[in-house]
Amino acid sequence: MELIPDYIFMLNKVNDTLLIKESINTLFDFGQQYKAYGIDKYIEGFFESFIVSKKESLSKVKKDAKEEIKKQIEYVEQKIKETNNLL
Repeated sequence: MELIPDYIFMLNKVNDTLLIKESINTLFDFGQQYKAYGIDKYIEGFFESFIVSKKESLSKVKKDAKEEIKKQIEYVEQKIKETNNLL
């Protein structure tokens, strides 16, 4: 649990969309597994921070990297919606 913020911070530096998706899935599954303890909302907050950070990075990257970052943002937004739909 204590490592999740650092893990999300590290993911903000990653540009590999497949690795991002795998990592987000792992965190999502962890959140769902311990939903009774509110972990899903805790992780959702970090997903939102991830999105903000990735959106801020859009202005600093080349055009081809922007498309990958947009895919990452869309994927994490989808996972947040899934979390909310599972309530």
